Amino acid sequence: MSTNTLSALTDVFAAPQQVFLSIRNRTLSPWWPLLILIASTLAVFGWYFFTIDLYPFMETSIQISGQVTSPEEIDLMLQNESVIRIASVASAGIGSLVVYLIVALYFFLAATLVAEEKFSFGQCLSLVAWGSLPGLISILSSAVSYGLADGFVYLTDIDKTSLASLLNMTYDEANFDVASALTVGNVWAYALYGYGFSVLTRSSVTTATIVGLIPPLLHYGLTYLL
Repeated sequence: MSTNTLSALTDVFAAPQQVFLSIRNRTLSPWWPLLILIASTLAVFGWYFFTIDLYPFMETSIQISGQVTSPEEIDLMLQNESVIRIASVASAGIGSLVVYLIVALYFFLAATLVAEEKFSFGQCLSLVAWGSLPGLISILSSAVSYGLADGFVYLTDIDKTSLASLLNMTYDEANFDVASALTVGNVWAYALYGYGFSVLTRSSVTTATIVGLIPPLLHYGLTYLL
């Protein structure tokens, strides 16, 4: 890991402009932050899903979805317990990577439309990868919370930085899903995306704000609708 990369790991929290200027100058790649984010996600989700009691997990998941299932049906589903555990962890890692790629593609297309200069997809992926590092706050919060938990705790309850957790919301309350997705890490990352886009493309504050608001609006809008 180069000195520039090591510095960027702290600068993205304290002096993000330097990080995005380095991306503009093509001196920072997306691979280290992506590796850190995916590895930490897999580690925490792996720890959770390979140690949690799946019966209350499935029971709670079904309850949240509004479905009614008998204990016998849950037992039947849990006959493939190892598959459920592995698939849950794998989907967390793969899903995170796919989301990063989609958001990077969005910023690449936006930069193509609004910027006079040409920017590569790699630069936009770097913007998203480095801008997503505040998400480590939520991952760390989840790890600490789960480590200190006494007994079963549902997945959405382990991130203590979410709005739902801060407000002590329950699963049956309105907009619980949206509040669970509103975490310190997510909000910070979305703010960095917009700021990073303005630094990378040298676009106006208005343009960068509009471009930067679309990903969170889609995220929380779809969460609300689904």
